[in-house]
Amino acid sequence: MAVLTKEQWKRRRIRRKKLKKIGILAGFALIVILVLLLIIKVISSIFSPKNDGILKKAGDYTVKQSLLTVSDYSRPGIELDKVTNIVIHYTGIPNMTAEEKRSYYESLKDKKETTESMHFIVDLDGTIYQLIPTNEVACASMRYNEYGISIEYCHTGADGSMSADTYQALVSLVAALCDQYDLKPKDVIRHYDITSVNCPAFFVQDDANWEQFREDVSQVMNGKEVKVTSAPVAQPTDTPAPTDEPGATPDATPSGEPSGTPAVTE
Repeated sequence: MAVLTKEQWKRRRIRRKKLKKIGILAGFALIVILVLLLIIKVISSIFSPKNDGILKKAGDYTVKQSLLTVSDYSRPGIELDKVTNIVIHYTGIPNMTAEEKRSYYESLKDKKETTESMHFIVDLDGTIYQLIPTNEVACASMRYNEYGISIEYCHTGADGSMSADTYQALVSLVAALCDQYDLKPKDVIRHYDITSVNCPAFFVQDDANWEQFREDVSQVMNGKEVKVTSAPVAQPTDTPAPTDEPGATPDATPSGEPSGTPAVTE
């Protein structure tokens, strides 16, 4: 067994002291880094805009807030952790207004018979209403409720065709949400793609209309303006919307077929 000389013992002690100092400095540096990260996180949470789920603008459109009362039947108040898709629906009743459909959703908390709701409704004149914050679940798209934002549009034709104002507002709204949640037009889907019901009929019965819509969304996301779409739109008719069952939507009927006769489109 080798015996260390006095000089070797001295060098060993010096080396141990250096390692000890290095360990202390490394631990101190780690603590400093963790403290800095914590400070950055706190500052970020204070100054970063909090996502309250309220959309105020969609392009040039001002979004009107008309939030539903929290209830198990329309706005359950469940947190939506992430958004991976935007789902498009239609009311299913020609000339039904956003106010009428919103009133139906609000009434469900009293009827306590079914659950149904949307995050947004685009009215006949292109006005956009928000019914549920985008960070909450809506009762609209079955399994996609947990990670999808649902939009319903009002239409003039029994085939689901809509006014140019409604179409352009719908495009702007979808484009704004895609930008906000880093989604692409391919992430925008129809209610039909989830359940195979005829909703929204205008985008289901003719795939060209659907592809045109997605293309228009892409154009708006790229900073271009969509004034007139090549997809056919129908102007409002004098046919009043049914009033006996304002909540009749493709979700509430087995077939998902809109009532009435097809509107003449150009």
